[in-house]
Amino acid sequence: MRRILVITGTPCTGKTSLAGLLHKKIRDSRVINVNKLVINKRLFSAYAEDGSKIAKMGALRKELLREINDSSGELLILDGHLLCDIEIPNAMAIVLREHLSVLERRMQNRGYGKNKINENIISEATDYCGIHAKQNYSKVFELMSGSKDAFISAIKIAQGREVKPKNIELLKELLPLIEKEHMLLS
Repeated sequence: MRRILVITGTPCTGKTSLAGLLHKKIRDSRVINVNKLVINKRLFSAYAEDGSKIAKMGALRKELLREINDSSGELLILDGHLLCDIEIPNAMAIVLREHLSVLERRMQNRGYGKNKINENIISEATDYCGIHAKQNYSKVFELMSGSKDAFISAIKIAQGREVKPKNIELLKELLPLIEKEHMLLS
């Protein structure tokens, strides 16, 4: 039976990198990057002030379900931060997490504006993706980005092997960022 694995999380947590590593490790797999799908299929309605696209979530879900039905292979990996808000039947979800200071640096390196960085840092600190993924998927695993243990756990999850679910708490990391006046105070 084919497995569907959703990899979601705040932007810049390493979702696409993890999806690529899993794809290389698991022979009969396919990756669908949701951001590319939104662009290629024009599944957005407008542009936000920061230039990001506002996805048509209903249309995106329909397209994802069509892609899933048209796919073959043992494992289908869906990669994208929007996936925490989309119910995909019979899918397991990995919510990739990252320390807030690392996330802030990655977003700065990618040229994100201060408001977008603040928005994403707060989303990560409050576990937006984890909370919403738990509403849309029956099995949700939170993994800390970039560690060898995370990759090993992700392989086990992708193969349908047992992994003990964890809850990663990052809210306590928010106060030092606020105190440094990098966020919210300007």
